[in-house]
Amino acid sequence: MGWVENSMAFNPQSLSLQFWECTYFTTGVLAICLVHSHAYSTQHLFCRKGSFVRTASDCSLLSGIIMGVLLIITSIRPTTLKSAVCYNVMESTFYAIIQLFDNFMFYNRLKACIKIRFWERTCITSFIWIVLILTWLPVFTLVPIFVDTNTTHFRLIYATLEQIWGWGYVGFNLYFTFRFTRIIIYCNKSIAARNTASVQKVNQIAKRSIIHCFTSSMVIVIATYCGPAVDLVFMTVVPLCMHFLFNYKGTEAKVSPAQAKIHIGVAQRNLNFLNHVN
Repeated sequence: MGWVENSMAFNPQSLSLQFWECTYFTTGVLAICLVHSHAYSTQHLFCRKGSFVRTASDCSLLSGIIMGVLLIITSIRPTTLKSAVCYNVMESTFYAIIQLFDNFMFYNRLKACIKIRFWERTCITSFIWIVLILTWLPVFTLVPIFVDTNTTHFRLIYATLEQIWGWGYVGFNLYFTFRFTRIIIYCNKSIAARNTASVQKVNQIAKRSIIHCFTSSMVIVIATYCGPAVDLVFMTVVPLCMHFLFNYKGTEAKVSPAQAKIHIGVAQRNLNFLNHVN
């Protein structure tokens, strides 16, 4: 048996009409947000082109759009070859892009607030690649070359790996929730510090990051147990969350990652109240 026959089965004909209606709708919403990101970059976005936040937001939106298009392609005169190729490309490439940017967004926002030690950077990066990527990515790339991924035995193995990925993802988010909560506590510990503009901006980044942690965790829990809708939920909510929380200026998020680092550096030197965070 070849890679196509061994690839995890995906039958678009088994999905409901409501699923495809949601796919068209969410793909359109992501496209509108991507256009907004570029058409109104000076008025509504604090991130300059080339910054990590801007890149992560735009690439995630674009990847979500491509995932939606690939899902739609599989539903048009579906064949085994088309479904296998589109689904595996979608999972191994664009799903992975969105997840990696989502994971590293937490790290980037924490780095914008405080100095991260080398050992912590190493642990975060290793956890992302080992627990959050390698538990599922090979299933859609290398494994089908050698193993039939549709057997009952392999499905049980994959279900276990999926649980490790899902709860590892939630644990990863909870760790950053704890870190950002500590930053907020210390930002509000001193009245003098609380009234400092630089500290208020760091405080705002931390608050938005906690919302991101909570949203991302809810998406993962839902996605782990909602079957075929996992890709639809993930490709929609996560890019929109990053766009509106960090890329879209709104009324409060007026500090870039580089500026935030300067602000927190000034606060640490002048107020000496964030030293306890680390």
